[in-house]
Amino acid sequence: MTYASEAPRVRPIRRVRAIWRSLAIVAPLTLLALPAYAADADRVEVQSVKVEIAIGGDGVVDVHEHYRFTRAVRLDFRYLTGPCSDIGPGPVAITTTRASADYTRTQSGPWVLLVAPAALDGASEYWVSYTVSSRTRTADIPIVLPSYALEPATGTTMNVVGIHVLFSRDGAGAVILPQMQSDGRGGNWSTAMLALPSFVRVRCASLALPDDCPGSAAQSGGNGSSGSIEGWFLAFLMSLVVWIGVYMYWANRQEGRSKGASNL
Repeated sequence: MTYASEAPRVRPIRRVRAIWRSLAIVAPLTLLALPAYAADADRVEVQSVKVEIAIGGDGVVDVHEHYRFTRAVRLDFRYLTGPCSDIGPGPVAITTTRASADYTRTQSGPWVLLVAPAALDGASEYWVSYTVSSRTRTADIPIVLPSYALEPATGTTMNVVGIHVLFSRDGAGAVILPQMQSDGRGGNWSTAMLALPSFVRVRCASLALPDDCPGSAAQSGGNGSSGSIEGWFLAFLMSLVVWIGVYMYWANRQEGRSKGASNL
C-alpha cells in the first residue's frame, strides 16, 4: 500500500526532469538548425579577410574590408542594423578585381541583404567600404558579411580573419567585443580570429556623444537588431512556462486520482 501511494508522486517529478533535459538539448539545436543548414549548403574557401575600422572623435566610423578567395566566386552580402549605429549616410561600396558593382539593398528583419546584380562575374578578391554614423559612446559597428559560410583554405592558418580598430588621436577609446589586444595607448586594437563577427562593439571617449541611444526602445522593435530576435525568444520562453504550468496541473490531478485509488 505504501509503495503504491508513493510511486505516483515520483513519476511526475521524473517526467518534469526528463522534459527539462530534453528541452535543454532540443532548444539550442532548434535555434541553430536553420543557420547550420544554410552554412553547410554554401561554403567558400577564403585565404584572408582584413577589416580596418577607423573611429573619429565626431562619431563617424570608416570601415574597409578586403576578402581574398582561392577561386573566383560571386558573392551576396548582409549586415545587421542598429537604432544608433547604422551604415550610412552613404551606400556600401563593393568593388572586385573586375569592376565595381551596384548591389540591390533589401531588408529581412534586422538583416539588410545586399544582392549582387545578375551581370556580376565572379572574382577572387572583394573590397567593401562604408561609413557608420554612431550617435552614442558605446556603439556596435556592423560588419558587412558574405552570405556564405567562410572556411580557411587548405594550407592556410586557421585565424584567417584580421581585425584592426584605430581610434582618432583626440578621442581614444576601447574595444569591448570581440576580445582584442591594445597597443597600450588605447588608440590601436587588433586581433586574429577564425570567424568574422557580425559587429564590433566599441567604447569611445568623446564627450560630445551621449551614453544612451535616444529613442532606442522605440526603434529596436522596428529596424533595430534586438527587437525581432528578443521578441521571438521572449515568446518562446512564455510559451514554455505556460506549457510547463499546464503539465504540472495535469500531473497533480493524476497524482490525486492515484492517491484516491490507492486509498480504496
